[in-house]
Amino acid sequence: MDRNSIDWHGPLVALITPFKKSGEIDKDSFCQNIDRMIKKGATGVLVAGCTGEFWALSYKEKKLLFELSVETVNGRGTVICNCSAITPEETIELTKESKNCGSDGSLILPSYFIKLTENEIINYYKNISSATSSPIIIYNIPNNAVNDIGYRKGVKGHHVFVNSELGLYIDHLKGQRKNKNTSSKTDLRIVTSKAPVNVWDIDYWKKVPEK
Repeated sequence: MDRNSIDWHGPLVALITPFKKSGEIDKDSFCQNIDRMIKKGATGVLVAGCTGEFWALSYKEKKLLFELSVETVNGRGTVICNCSAITPEETIELTKESKNCGSDGSLILPSYFIKLTENEIINYYKNISSATSSPIIIYNIPNNAVNDIGYRKGVKGHHVFVNSELGLYIDHLKGQRKNKNTSSKTDLRIVTSKAPVNVWDIDYWKKVPEK
């Protein structure tokens, strides 16, 4: 999947990461859980997110989960991999691992723990976006990740970004998408902990319709 062929809809389940008593990832339980979710009606899965305790996983363990998820879903639904890391270099490497495994997109927090300026957040996403052709979901957990990039209701009920500079940058990307002469087609979506069941399509400021 690329940025021109996104068709995400329905319930995408955030997966837990099961472990054995030895501390190793329980691969069988992980795959069985995915299979159970798909059979129960999930249209896809989110791998190694907050529910999957990504902060406690090594790079190697995240790669393993990416691989197991794509293999187990086996074309029956969407696979989104959380590729968030503190440094853009590691985030980019994880997005490459995610794409190489055959996932449908990457979920990415702004660099967390340290407080970033608006321009630093923009540059962070610019660097990552330019390094991959995969769709990117901007992930917002301000209570844990420090940097709030979410939206709130503004004048006349319109949704506006808390991070005004990021909002302006996304407006710029919207303009690029409308320009048929540009080769920089971008699709950015945002998931926020303030509305955990919604996926918002930034291009139209509305919920992505279920099919």
